[in-house]
Amino acid sequence: MKTINQFFYKGIFVLIMIIFNSSTFAENNSSVYGLVSFVSGEATVSKNNKSIPAKLSMKVEENDVITTKNGMIRIQITDAYICHIEKNTTVTFKKILESSSIKSYNIDLHKGQVFSRLIHDKNKHSELTISTPTFTAGVRGTEFMVNVNDQEPSAKVEPASEKFIPSGVYVKNGSVDVETIGKKNLQKINVKSGEQAAVEPGQLIKDVLDDYVATKMKILDELRIMKEYNCKLIDEQKEKNRKMLEEFK
Repeated sequence: MKTINQFFYKGIFVLIMIIFNSSTFAENNSSVYGLVSFVSGEATVSKNNKSIPAKLSMKVEENDVITTKNGMIRIQITDAYICHIEKNTTVTFKKILESSSIKSYNIDLHKGQVFSRLIHDKNKHSELTISTPTFTAGVRGTEFMVNVNDQEPSAKVEPASEKFIPSGVYVKNGSVDVETIGKKNLQKINVKSGEQAAVEPGQLIKDVLDDYVATKMKILDELRIMKEYNCKLIDEQKEKNRKMLEEFK
């Protein structure tokens, strides 16, 4: 009976190690996932066409759809990327990939507003692409906001204290390559720190960053602080997991 128990517990341990190592391999060499680090108001995460309320520490994986109504949500992917998704926004995380040589993320912004901070990694190629119905934004380490506004400029904005922001890319730090989508009059421009590229009928208009948008983009400073705090929590959790495995041995 003792021998059987020993084999049983050894089998359980081997199974746990297989799962742990498979998980580690997936995180280091294939798809990883994001974590919800902040949520306020009404926001949902749709997985396999099933919508559930967003909660702290919830996983966000490839093909998950994030929808906010009167709420906001922030998502962090390891120590590489963090984004703040504003109210009345719908996004799909199309690709979340990290390997030994690259960190690559693709997001579809269907409507609304997303503030992003992509942290440059000296040892890996880092890239982020945000696609909208009319243009794409590609970056390699920067702080910026992408906006998709399906209202007319003359439409009433709620609350009254807010201002109409045209669809486009607004850059606080770094640079973003913006390219229009369509069959005619294609454009590709580079937008640098303190600049914006707003979508006008049929073209991109590059200009100095609007003062109102620059004020809203102070939220990116919060993302910088959050990144450092959350990474500390992630490291602490990894250390707890390691100690648990050591004790099990």
